[in-house]
Amino acid sequence: MRGIIALFIGIAAGVLGYGWWHVTTHATFHVYLADKSAAGRYGQLHDAQLAFLDASGATLARGKTEGKYGTVLVAHPSAGYCGPDLPREAYGACFKAQSEWLVGWVPRLAQVELTVERCRLERVPIKVRAHPDNVLLWWVPLPHVGGKPYTHYSISLDIDSKACAVTGNRG
Repeated sequence: MRGIIALFIGIAAGVLGYGWWHVTTHATFHVYLADKSAAGRYGQLHDAQLAFLDASGATLARGKTEGKYGTVLVAHPSAGYCGPDLPREAYGACFKAQSEWLVGWVPRLAQVELTVERCRLERVPIKVRAHPDNVLLWWVPLPHVGGKPYTHYSISLDIDSKACAVTGNRG
């Protein structure tokens, strides 16, 4: 009986340990940009270029908005942009590389530079939100509960591209 209990405890510790390891070594990064002066749907920015900076102003990464929906894509140093135009296998490999890379620099993110059309906003202070998944439930085989746990980082920035000004930084 003690052997079964020890086995159960060992399996539980292994499952939870893997979940903790995965949530601390893999991340996603969502950048929400809205142009309050835009007449388009939800004020989406198209053709914007971004630079993500640390507190000293050193560039950590670069990004751009994709043209159709205004989604911000971040360029991985070797895998490039993980966009919707990649085949499924290539996207999976790109996502894996990017999720491992993000945890190394997003926590140090302090500023953003944004260029859209003739508007250039430099060294805008930014607040990064971090939301780690629940490591206790990652193994549950249900569509809306389980799955490998990630830390989800996000930033949110509202601008007025006509006035070339930041109107909100919701962090």
